[in-house]
Amino acid sequence: MKKGSSLDRARGHTLTEAMYLLILECLKLENTKKLELLVPLLHPSDCADLLEKTEPQQREILISFILVEDLGEVLANLNDSIRLNTLQKISYKRLAKALYELETDDIADVLTGIDAQEQNYILELIDDINPNERMQVQHTRDILSYPEHSAGRLMKSEIITAPKSWTAQKLLDYLEKESDNLTEKITTVFIINRQSELIGSVSMQRLARSNKSSLLKEFMRKDPLAVNVLDNQREVLKAFEKYDLFTCAVVDEQDKMVGQITVDDVLDLALDQSKEDILHMAGVSEDDDLFLAPSQTAKNRLPWLVLNLFTAILASFVISLFEDQIQQVVALAVLMPIIASMGGNAGTQTLAIIIRGLATDQITLKNTTFLLKKELIVGSFNGFMLGIFLAIGTFIFYDNIKLALVIFLASVINHIVSAIGGHMLPIALKKLGKDPAISAGIFLTTLTDVIGFFAFLGLASIILL
Repeated sequence: MKKGSSLDRARGHTLTEAMYLLILECLKLENTKKLELLVPLLHPSDCADLLEKTEPQQREILISFILVEDLGEVLANLNDSIRLNTLQKISYKRLAKALYELETDDIADVLTGIDAQEQNYILELIDDINPNERMQVQHTRDILSYPEHSAGRLMKSEIITAPKSWTAQKLLDYLEKESDNLTEKITTVFIINRQSELIGSVSMQRLARSNKSSLLKEFMRKDPLAVNVLDNQREVLKAFEKYDLFTCAVVDEQDKMVGQITVDDVLDLALDQSKEDILHMAGVSEDDDLFLAPSQTAKNRLPWLVLNLFTAILASFVISLFEDQIQQVVALAVLMPIIASMGGNAGTQTLAIIIRGLATDQITLKNTTFLLKKELIVGSFNGFMLGIFLAIGTFIFYDNIKLALVIFLASVINHIVSAIGGHMLPIALKKLGKDPAISAGIFLTTLTDVIGFFAFLGLASIILL
């Protein structure tokens, strides 16, 4: 397969604001001749940005003007939801020609999400383009067979391997001879034995500096880091971050070399997961298309809003238990949102720190008790200090020392509860196999609201009435 041919051509334009507005104007005026000139000038990544900034009807027009040698890379850079919708507008034959230009990991990424029967048919069409490269299609099938969030789905099968008995000069001669068939991004040569087991690696930098008559086994790295094909992608991300890797070998259950993961794919993964976590905290799908039909967008967001509704009802139920007290002391209705809000904000701070610690494996069974004690001290101190400020303000405004005492005690209690909840909830959710970044926030908000209202109004009933 050809690899990244689009990068070999000079580009006249990136997607500047002026270019974007010009293309929109051409779409509005149905100026197809000008679109035929403008769209191919864009880099494939900019074409992907353009498609994500336009309405579905406009995308269908723009797709027809994207060069087939660029189309595969454009699809690989699209949001998953938009990509699936875009694939429906492209003929199988044109899609096969476009994917032929890509590496195996990108082909698998583009085909993810479509029906298995369609995947097979498209791969057969790619196979027909050049029957001499059937192994590439088979490697793509292998990648698609691995679990969605595994290292196997992130890897590319394009690797350079050599036996340890080769000399540096022989390896260089091989690289020169096969240069037309090799992937663009060569950083490491992997050394394998006769059973295809990984036994070492040689970076291109080390190869260039080596004595050309030296055997690879004399200067190869003998303990190369490798991940298992079934490892979770988050574990791969941690390995790249921890060891400053540019590439990492992927081995199967028999420790045989099957592929590699490169830093560009890991960077994409890190960006995708950070976006995913942020959107999940708000109950929004990471695949949501900005231009999706309103009915579909509403359907996607409704379940989270319903869950929030029930938590709000629970907080309202607690308030209803103290309806008589609120009627007797109207100031309670004015002050109680302050307690709930402060507790929620304090808990969110603790929650963010704990979730980050879990994600980076800094939190363990051995240190979780120490961290809980620390958060309790911090929560108690902040609750005490803010409680004093609130008590002083309440006394000045309402001239009621008992009401000031109530809000002081409620502030301390809710800050302590928020510290406990912000610490324990994400840890408990992770133990249950749930992603704390997705669901911990809503449970914490419910906890601080319910406890905050109950503590404030309960104390008011005891001290004021």
